[in-house]
Amino acid sequence: MSPLRIALRAVVAYVFLLALIRVSGKRLVSEATGVQFVLAIIIGDLVDDAVFAATPFAQFVAAAGTLTLVHMTTAIAAMYNLSIWKLVEGEPPILVQNGTLQRKPMRHERINRKEIASMLRLVGLSAARWAEIKRARMEEEGQLAVIFHEWAQPAQRRDAEWVKARMRAKHK
Repeated sequence: MSPLRIALRAVVAYVFLLALIRVSGKRLVSEATGVQFVLAIIIGDLVDDAVFAATPFAQFVAAAGTLTLVHMTTAIAAMYNLSIWKLVEGEPPILVQNGTLQRKPMRHERINRKEIASMLRLVGLSAARWAEIKRARMEEEGQLAVIFHEWAQPAQRRDAEWVKARMRAKHK
């Protein structure tokens, strides 16, 4: 196959993939989950076959379009049904519970104490403040979602107003 024909097929595949990304949503390419990552790998392999004419271009369009449609259908179903979401994405494991590391989920996620400490530092928590954590989950994108104990949550404006009101009442 001539270099010009390969270049033309590459441009057409590029435009087609951009259209698929527009249709399937930006989540496909930003902080992908496992399912989205697998879809991207499969479509990448399909592009390779299409660009170098290992398969007819119509087969590439049919395969990539079908996979994107299946992905979108699954994403919509998961949006409305928690059971489908858990089946596809999995339950986010709790890695820290009441300030204590949870060894079993850590082994399952293949993550060690240093990595958790690093993730918690990124949200502003040193190891000395881990007791403030009620629960920390590993989200699909690989980041920790931290929930603090009630007593450890940052002060709010209403707290300051409450203290002022108490001080005024005390001095009367």
